Amino acid sequence: MKYFISDLGSTENKDLHTCLAFPLDHTERIVPHDACDSDAVSISSLLKTNNISVLHGIILKSGMDSASVKRTSLLVPRIDIEIDIPDEEIYSLPKVLEDMLKYFKGVHFTDQKMILIFDPNKLFQIDHREQR
Repeated sequence: MKYFISDLGSTENKDLHTCLAFPLDHTERIVPHDACDSDAVSISSLLKTNNISVLHGIILKSGMDSASVKRTSLLVPRIDIEIDIPDEEIYSLPKVLEDMLKYFKGVHFTDQKMILIFDPNKLFQIDHREQR
């Protein structure tokens, strides 16, 4: 599956970069952050941190059926690249991190990157306005 990747920078050990992956099949478009509507959800609020600068808005859609599709805007750091991550290379999150990372479905590792895979369906299951 193809994903848009946003690099959050290096971790404390400086050798591992943390990235976020947003599935292309749930992405309607990417816009400048100031073009998003006022009820946009910030990735900072979902991760419960204040140190993530926002440059883009991703307009996410809940499905492919245009009659019943839901949309929301997610404010994210800069979108760096688009990559393909096979499903078999996505690993489950450890139980201890499930509450903190409840909007993610797994993790993918490369040589120097830990890529958290965002699950838009989990965002659509809640009233995201409470998360701002």
